[in-house]
Formats: sequence, C-alpha cells, structure tokens
Amino acid sequence: MNRFVEKTVSGGEKGVEKMWNNCLKPLPDELWAVWTIFLTDLSIFFTCKINIILSFAWQGER
Repeated sequence: MNRFVEKTVSGGEKGVEKMWNNCLKPLPDELWAVWTIFLTDLSIFFTCKINIILSFAWQGER
C-alpha cells in the first residue's frame, strides 16, 4: 500500500513538474501578472461566496 502511494505521489510530482516546464514556465511576465491576479480574484470571490452562503445557513439554524 505505502509503495503504491509513494509511487503515485512521485508520479504526480513529475507530472506537475512536466506541466510546469511545458506550459507555465515559458509564459511572459505580463501574462504571469494577469494570471496571478485572476487566480487571486477567483479565490477571494469563492471565499466570499462560501462565507455568504454559510452565514445565511447559520442564521437559518438559529
């Protein structure tokens, strides 16, 4: 079992590394900036959405 997990994890890391080298590393800096902002905005947006949903649910519980 452990050997299987280790193999999967190291395989996953290699996959990520490959993706990084092929897709993400060659991006120009301007694109990186846009991408980073986009991801940040997305995560903030989702966090806010989840917080709003949770607060509504919590108010409903009381």
